[in-house]
Amino acid sequence: WVVKKTADLNELKFEGVTTVKKIGDKFRFYTEKPEDIIPLLVQYSRNSRNKIISLNTLGPSLEDVFVKLTKSEEK
Repeated sequence: WVVKKTADLNELKFEGVTTVKKIGDKFRFYTEKPEDIIPLLVQYSRNSRNKIISLNTLGPSLEDVFVKLTKSEEK
């Protein structure tokens, strides 16, 4: 998610979002259900008058999967 203005990370912790990271001018949201979060982002954008420049969804990387699997084995 790329926006024109700066957004407060605390305002972006929507239900269903496990982590929000700001990377340069982008925000990365970690969630199991991106389809539930996208409408919340659009609504937030309208309410805050913060224009969305682009929005992309990504699946987990191989590294993300490896870390998740190895953490599960440790428990």
